Amino acid sequence: MKFKKHMKHLDHSEAASCDPDKNERFVLRKCAVYLDRLLDAYPLADRDTIKLLAWVMGPEMISIGQTLLERMSPKEKQKYEQDIEENILDPDEAADSICRILRQPGKKRTTSFVIAVRDVLERRYKALAYAGRSDTEKKLVVLSKMFSLSEQEKVLVEFLYIISAWRQGEDYFVDHLRCQDISGRRYLKMILQMTDREMTDALSGTLTRIEFYEMEKHTFAISDDFLAYFQKPSNELLAKNYFVRFSRKTIPLENHLIDPKVTDHLLSLLKVKRESPNHILLYGPPGTGKTSYALGLAQKLGVPAYEILREKDNTTSKRRAAILACLNMTNGGDGSLVIVDEGDNLLNTQNSWFSRGETQDKGWLNQLLEEPGARMIWITNSISNIEDSVMRRFAFSVHFRSFNRRQRISLWESVLRRHRVKRFFDTEEINRLSFRYPVSAGIIDLSIRKALETSKSGQVAFKEIVTMNLDAHITLINDGVKPQAKEKIEENYSIDGLHVEGDLPAIMEHVQEFDRCLRRPDQRAIRNFNLLFYGPPGAGKSELARYIAGHLDRELMVKRVSDVVSPYIGETEQNISRIFSEAEDAEAVLVIDEA
Repeated sequence: MKFKKHMKHLDHSEAASCDPDKNERFVLRKCAVYLDRLLDAYPLADRDTIKLLAWVMGPEMISIGQTLLERMSPKEKQKYEQDIEENILDPDEAADSICRILRQPGKKRTTSFVIAVRDVLERRYKALAYAGRSDTEKKLVVLSKMFSLSEQEKVLVEFLYIISAWRQGEDYFVDHLRCQDISGRRYLKMILQMTDREMTDALSGTLTRIEFYEMEKHTFAISDDFLAYFQKPSNELLAKNYFVRFSRKTIPLENHLIDPKVTDHLLSLLKVKRESPNHILLYGPPGTGKTSYALGLAQKLGVPAYEILREKDNTTSKRRAAILACLNMTNGGDGSLVIVDEGDNLLNTQNSWFSRGETQDKGWLNQLLEEPGARMIWITNSISNIEDSVMRRFAFSVHFRSFNRRQRISLWESVLRRHRVKRFFDTEEINRLSFRYPVSAGIIDLSIRKALETSKSGQVAFKEIVTMNLDAHITLINDGVKPQAKEKIEENYSIDGLHVEGDLPAIMEHVQEFDRCLRRPDQRAIRNFNLLFYGPPGAGKSELARYIAGHLDRELMVKRVSDVVSPYIGETEQNISRIFSEAEDAEAVLVIDEA
């Protein structure tokens, strides 16, 4: 299906013959200018040109008909007078009638017709004048400001609007002159009064980056999203689809397990708008508090902060458009803070075609990161495909690691203390909650707040609602399926039932001593303790690993060979490094099962 069949043209074929409103006058005046420029360079008198002329001229076509009749011999006048009088105000019929006259021998007839038409076009242009601005012009002004368009881009946008929203414009400039093709480019340059260089810049600049239009063999039109903007009521601003002023409450910065010195440094960097840009990168796995930390920074700074909105398809071009719009609309004067959450698609430009089927514009990204006065926080889960040229443009970056058990306990205690409900939970309950719900500080905070808002029956009811809220969340993020309990040892498990070569109690003593060594705050050496369990299936190897983790009060991280081995060169080594790093960060017992 051709793209243009999706377009909703405004069919105002009668607009020229009645009293046009401001929007119609704007379009008719623009078309009058386009036609005058075209006829000045190319004295066209074909049916399609005359049809558009008749639509633009409206009642002024009567004077065109009179001029034609005045320049005829009495015999010709008698032949064509009735034809002209009956059809001159209908664009289709007028085009046929005038073409029949101009096909008669004599070059001067066409030349004099074009001269007369240009005189009447000028008169028609003046007659269509109006006070103030039309709604269409107001939208064009907003669009221009939003994306900081050049003068040539503004002119092109006006033209694209006319050929996209008005059937008469598309019929003539696209279907007839074929302005979208190389063969019709000379007409486009003449109509818009642009040089080759200006035309190239306008077609390949900002409008291309934000996918404002599509230009193919049979198509030259504004994309559906932007065309919808022109067709909505004027009070519905395009900006609402792109960014929103930050107004949500969030947890205090102190609740995040980030070094206070790092937080102070970030606040200093982002405190005021500077001549040089300040881009901050927050990266790490989902659920580690990156977004709530960014919003906490915005709240602490007290500057106008805006979030870039995300749509369902979340295409890169739409997010680029949103960022440009937000910076252009909000970063004047003392400036603003812009937060780009889930920025993986924008930042990870390497191999973007193979991973997402999108071609990324790294040049645009680098240019944006160099924009003077910009203050932005970028949030991403992965940095594996970010170009070096992009990485070095961040003023500062913070790695958010997955919380280990000790950190989650600290997090729970901090949030409970802030809401003054820590007395409701004993140490064992907090340990159990931190083990059962590996969620971010924001989710813990939300669950407690909502429990406080709804529970009125005391401590027991409050705890039940907290766990109900948390259960609902972990089920939601697991696609509606309640997660199974983490791998843990059976309650009645005993190592006495194992048939193991060697002294297992002595091994356990060594393991416990190594664990105590790791927990000492002054321990700096890089150490490891490796155990190899081998034997036939069902001998209790995996269960013993679970027992050791539980005995040491550490989390158990189980990885299979399939999690490690890769058919691609170098990926197995990368996976091994990543898995060991994750286990170290989580302070967990790592088990490579079925090795």
